[in-house]
Amino acid sequence: MAGLARICKMYGAMDINGNRFVWDYVANKAIPESDMPMGSERWKESEKVKWSDVRDRLKQNGVIV
Repeated sequence: MAGLARICKMYGAMDINGNRFVWDYVANKAIPESDMPMGSERWKESEKVKWSDVRDRLKQNGVIV
């Protein structure tokens, strides 16, 4: 599963034999998309963490103030 985790974390999702896995930024692991459908509270919380991490990295590198 290490390869799946790396790919999902990098790209956000991956399809394997018809099953879609997405990256849960709160739990920091790949999970089946059915466990976190788009628009659900779990999905919203994961997106919030993802984008706050991006914002923090941009601030750290001086890209944004």
